[in-house]
Amino acid sequence: MRFFEQFNGEWGQLLGLRRHTFRKAFDFLANKRPSGHLIVETGCARQANNWAGDGQSTYLFDRFASESTGQVFSVDIDPHACAYARSLVSAATTVATEDSVPFLRRLGRDLVKAGRHVDLLYLDSFDCDAANPIPSAVHHLKELCAIMPALGPQTLVMVDDAFRTLQAVCAGSADYSIIADHGIAGKATYVAQFFRQIGIPIFFEGYQCGWVFD
Repeated sequence: MRFFEQFNGEWGQLLGLRRHTFRKAFDFLANKRPSGHLIVETGCARQANNWAGDGQSTYLFDRFASESTGQVFSVDIDPHACAYARSLVSAATTVATEDSVPFLRRLGRDLVKAGRHVDLLYLDSFDCDAANPIPSAVHHLKELCAIMPALGPQTLVMVDDAFRTLQAVCAGSADYSIIADHGIAGKATYVAQFFRQIGIPIFFEGYQCGWVFD
């Protein structure tokens, strides 16, 4: 069964809040060109069958890349998570156990020397604490900065656990009046601010947000 057939028939319904944004990301890649995509991921799949919780992104990226002669680099600081992720993937995917920021800087330099650009950068390495979200948000901005030289025109940057925060008044069981839009928060708080400041609009949003370099 081909990738999109399996996504529509099996994986998509397991992904919960991430279903539509993952599909938009894969559609973007497929429309960009038919093969040879380069995907870089921080934070790998870490628990069996945890589709709705973590998204099983490493598995999805590997399935997409292996079908379209692409390549995936995934990095995670947790050796147990990396061992699990390696058990899922094909030869199209390399899983590294390392702090993501120095890894991305080194990878970015190697890609620039090879004349390659990242097609999809997926940031999901540092769990976000709702009571103290700043460390996670700062870390993901550091990741973006570390690999920036290897991001070219039409690179999609996608951040997990990123969502728009609204302030609203409840007027009934399903009746809310929005009184303030506080923008994108979660892991992408500072990534979103960066893109807004350089004039790149959001490409999609949901429980994952994406931006495309022009």
